Amino acid sequence: MERLELNKTIYGATNAYDSLDEEFNEFILKKYTIDELFDAYNYLFYDIIKEGKKHSHFNIIQESIRYAGQPINSKDNDIAELRNQLKEIEDEIWSVEEEHNYFQNGSVVRATNTEIDYYMQSGRRRQLNSNPALQLIKRRAGKKNVPNEDFVVRVSGGCIAGILAGPPINNLDDLNTNIMMINRFDERQFEEEYQ
Repeated sequence: MERLELNKTIYGATNAYDSLDEEFNEFILKKYTIDELFDAYNYLFYDIIKEGKKHSHFNIIQESIRYAGQPINSKDNDIAELRNQLKEIEDEIWSVEEEHNYFQNGSVVRATNTEIDYYMQSGRRRQLNSNPALQLIKRRAGKKNVPNEDFVVRVSGGCIAGILAGPPINNLDDLNTNIMMINRFDERQFEEEYQ
């Protein structure tokens, strides 16, 4: 069996007051205030590392975001407003009625080797699949009693293929399609059958 020696230091009353901490009065952790927390943070600000998993500025930010959520950036509202303005301006640009170099809007063209008519609107050809729509177009042009063959302009298939396509006209309501929708229509820009 091994012996353990214990040493005991005995202080006299005078030495005890000089050597021991007499300020200790309770064994409870101190509660810090929010102000004391930020005072300590400001005091230690440059001693804290920028990045790291623990005890870093990055970690403090991540914990705060996880608790309070992502802060609102005042520039986000400005960016959203500018995007809305950009969309409005683009819509205005797309809403400007265009004109073809050779065929006026409101005219009807047909390739010489087909029976398919195209209505010219905003510089685009819109395939006419409705006879009532053709009759309304003639009436609007003041040529109600003119035969279809005399009203329609005959051109080569290559000429038709060179005109940008617009949405087809399948009924009378399709004549009221707004200009922006017609200008943005991009299906089959150039017909391969005429090339």
